[in-house]
Amino acid sequence: MSNLKKVNLPRLFRSIAEKLEATPTFLSDLEKFIENYPAETTAKKELIDIDIWQLFEKGSGEFEKAMADLSIPQLIHIIRKNNLDASKLSHKWKSKEKLVELIKSRTEERKNKGAIFLGYDVQKANLLVYR
Repeated sequence: MSNLKKVNLPRLFRSIAEKLEATPTFLSDLEKFIENYPAETTAKKELIDIDIWQLFEKGSGEFEKAMADLSIPQLIHIIRKNNLDASKLSHKWKSKEKLVELIKSRTEERKNKGAIFLGYDVQKANLLVYR
């Protein structure tokens, strides 16, 4: 069935019809073949609902250990769910290490975003502005 795109379907069906007329057992053979033909699997990916922000707070070792246990589709799901790659180029990556590194670096960047304002002394800033 993988060559189905290359086959002229009307011609194929005409050939099947001619074969059915010529050989009476062809229909039963075809039915057996269709019954035994493996169904196309549409297995759903085992997606994981993991809070990468809490995991990142536990430390780098714990974070990397948890990420190493996940499959590539699960890592891509985490990237999509948390919008960690705006370009969506990482969705095509097949390297687990690259995906884990992307998740780790983007999570760290977002955790540290705005950190400069946490230690900012507002009273000193006001004195400097009003002098």
